[in-house]
Amino acid sequence: MKKILKFLTENKLEKVLALLVTIVIWAIVVSKTEEVRDFDVSVKVKTNSNTVVVNDPVSTIHITAKGNRFSFARLASEEKSVEVDLALKEPGQTMVYFDQSKIPASKYLDIEKIFPKEIIYDIEKLVEKTVKIEPYIDGQPSRGFKIEKIETSPNKVKIKGPESILKDLEYIPTEKIDISSLDKSKIFTTKLFFNSQNIKLTDNRKITVAVALARDIREASINAEIVLETGLPIKTKPSYIPIKIKGNVEDIEVMKNKGLFVYVKDAGKSKYKVNEYSFKNLPEGVEILKQPKTTIEVEKQ
Repeated sequence: MKKILKFLTENKLEKVLALLVTIVIWAIVVSKTEEVRDFDVSVKVKTNSNTVVVNDPVSTIHITAKGNRFSFARLASEEKSVEVDLALKEPGQTMVYFDQSKIPASKYLDIEKIFPKEIIYDIEKLVEKTVKIEPYIDGQPSRGFKIEKIETSPNKVKIKGPESILKDLEYIPTEKIDISSLDKSKIFTTKLFFNSQNIKLTDNRKITVAVALARDIREASINAEIVLETGLPIKTKPSYIPIKIKGNVEDIEVMKNKGLFVYVKDAGKSKYKVNEYSFKNLPEGVEILKQPKTTIEVEKQ
């Protein structure tokens, strides 16, 4: 321990100077030792308020550069990007070439390779247009209900986008509105679906779609079977009565599956005729629109 303390305390000035000389020599050697590295540079595009780039150009370029460790350390602390200024360019196709002078890191690195060396930009004029809103309704409401009315508020919006796209555009759809199992009217707040990122709303208005439901009322024709009120088996002529009904679609489907029965009274005879009959299993809300006046011949079995 005493030897270590002696080593650290004796000739301190000489030892500090030796350390500094060592550091300087190391720095000189490192600064003169060059290496090659690859890195990516992001491309940022600048346009004016009346134009837009409509194609999908690459957003990064690959760089191969040579330099010392200190230069690459500086590169790591800086934002690796290059700006392409198209603000003064007229609508049309423009090719931008990249050379060493356009890469900010070229101030302290030797740029050996740039890929790609050029990027093509398709520039278009931005225009405004008022178009209709088309609600995108998906699914069906619950059984027994139907869509009575769909209202969109607002029904038109003003948009801004490339002239070539907006030229033939008549409407903008909303995002999907799912009405599966919906059993009452509802107002949905939604957004518009743009098939191009270059189309924008000129204002941020709230878009609502009101879906009004109503009972699904339908008409149907059913052959009603004739049965005796007492439940005894009978043979009749005619064997059934054609009935036209109106009601909720669910009730009508149930009636079609289970059947509709016409009940006649037991006259206490083996054979007789009746002119009157009644319905006992008619669901509430189902209306008989048409039933024939007929004479039914009844024969007990």
